[in-house]
Amino acid sequence: MTGVLPHTLFTGLTGAGVNYLVAKSLSSLPPTDAIFSALLGINPVTEIVTLLHLGPQISPSALATITRTTWFPGVLAQAFMHSLKKVFYVAFAMTLFGAIIYYLREPIRKNNRIEGKSEK
Repeated sequence: MTGVLPHTLFTGLTGAGVNYLVAKSLSSLPPTDAIFSALLGINPVTEIVTLLHLGPQISPSALATITRTTWFPGVLAQAFMHSLKKVFYVAFAMTLFGAIIYYLREPIRKNNRIEGKSEK
């Protein structure tokens, strides 16, 4: 998510009408802060715009868009889903690898039982 969120946030901000320089500075939000803010129901972009007094640098229509309650979760969801897909692919590969190793180990267990050896 670290590699995807800044680009997704920058694209969302510029798509909403925020100028390049402001969008570049706002898109440097750390992913952990973004996820934690989303879990608390806070739009961190709104908080940053308010704290840094960036309101005059952003057009009123763009400001209305990025401070909407559905804008940040929508932008975050794109980056989050991209990362979540990667996690599921890795988990599937690990499960498949474990199943293959178990299957290849099974004949060894059967041979040890036939010969009367313990599995220690």
